[in-house]
Parts: sequence; C-alpha cells; structure tokens
Amino acid sequence: MQSTGVYWIALYDVLEALHTYGLLRDSFHAPDKIRALRSLWRLRDRHVKDAGRMVQHMQKAVTAMNVQLSNAISDISAIVNGEQPVDAGGPT
Repeated sequence: MQSTGVYWIALYDVLEALHTYGLLRDSFHAPDKIRALRSLWRLRDRHVKDAGRMVQHMQKAVTAMNVQLSNAISDISAIVNGEQPVDAGGPT
C-alpha cells in the first residue's frame, strides 16, 4: 500500500492494534507526537504559501484597477498588517 496519501493510516492503525504477527515490522511509522508535529508544519507551510499567493492576487487586482499604490507603499501586505503609507510630501 502506498504511503503517499492518508488512506493507509486507518488501515495501519487497525492492523497495528490487532498485533498482525510481525507483518508490519519492516514499515516505518513515526510516533504520534512526530506525526502531529508534521501535520502542523505542513499546514503552516500551506498557509504561508497561500498568503503569498493572496498578496500577489491583491497586487494584480490593484494594478488592474490602475491604482498606483506602489508610489506610496512598497508592499501591499503592509496594508494587511495595518501599516499606513508614509506621506511622500505630495498634496494633502
């Protein structure tokens, strides 16, 4: 059974609980704490990548609306973080 997906986990847990007479001894299965940490790390990685893509979408949308935001702020994610553009000495 391939271990590239999550479908094998339930079967493995059942077989492991039934003490399958050594049929699983050569397969590696990380301890529960390591598996939980891996899951959290992968989720964090996905969120970071998704956040980067969303910033790119916002920048593209602002450019499509012909808003020259880059004159006032270098990174659109600064707005998301609550930062305000610094006045460049233009008209008030």
